[in-house]
Amino acid sequence: MPYAFLPSDDTVQHGVRRITRRQLTGALDALESPDDLHSAIHDARKACKKLRGMIRLIRPHFPHYGKENAALRDAARLLSGVRDSTAMIETYDRLAANPDCAFDRTVAVSLRDSLEDRRAAEEQDQSVKESLKAFRNALSDTRDRAAKWKLDKDGFAAIEGGLADTLKQARRSMKTARKTRAVDDFHTWRKHVKYHWYHATLLQNLWPGAFEARIEAARDLGELLGQHHDLANFQILLQDPTMPGAARHALYPPARDEMQRLEDEALALGALLLSEKPKTVASRWKTWWTLWRDT
Repeated sequence: MPYAFLPSDDTVQHGVRRITRRQLTGALDALESPDDLHSAIHDARKACKKLRGMIRLIRPHFPHYGKENAALRDAARLLSGVRDSTAMIETYDRLAANPDCAFDRTVAVSLRDSLEDRRAAEEQDQSVKESLKAFRNALSDTRDRAAKWKLDKDGFAAIEGGLADTLKQARRSMKTARKTRAVDDFHTWRKHVKYHWYHATLLQNLWPGAFEARIEAARDLGELLGQHHDLANFQILLQDPTMPGAARHALYPPARDEMQRLEDEALALGALLLSEKPKTVASRWKTWWTLWRDT
């Protein structure tokens, strides 16, 4: 069953409980005996983010939002270090595969080898195994509590405020990032864009054809901003004296230039995606919700 509200959901509360159970059960099953531990961890942490996005949609009418948002956030943080190791390898691979990034691949590859060694060492670290156990326990506990989650409103009224507020914050943070060009501001913008992507995905069945382009644009913008964030961390990594020196010097200029390109592309796409006022979007989606529930 998809990460979306369905016609069979009698209430928004029912849909929220169903989606939460489905997401967390899938994450726990994947972590049971994974063929690829890093992929399973990545997918499980994504489930936490998707659920945080969902409860942000119902935030004004979900009394336990603060507790549950913190629980999901803290659970994902338990394994953020493991995920970061993979993200740095993926960032290197994107730079190496980009023909517009000019650097000596034969020199730079020693950095990738060092990153692989670091990640392999983490896999055997006892603290990572303990964090994985704590992560699974946290997801299981959240799934148990979710069976009793309650909302104090139903229908579009339960989601309208969260939808509009998230869009408002996405627009505001985009303006700030455009003005400051600061890494932290782009990262803040990314979080709100991702939440909006989750909201559009959750509501896609209201009018699939109309939502398709918006979901794609929000996903693409989130990925651009995610790669931008990874490159910011990658540049910090390139200052680590324990990493191969020649590789670090070879990679810094293309990483910096690619980060600038991603900023420009993200701001252009964001201006299109977030052109409408939040109240206008919420009003249109409310009409679609009414038609969807009445059919």
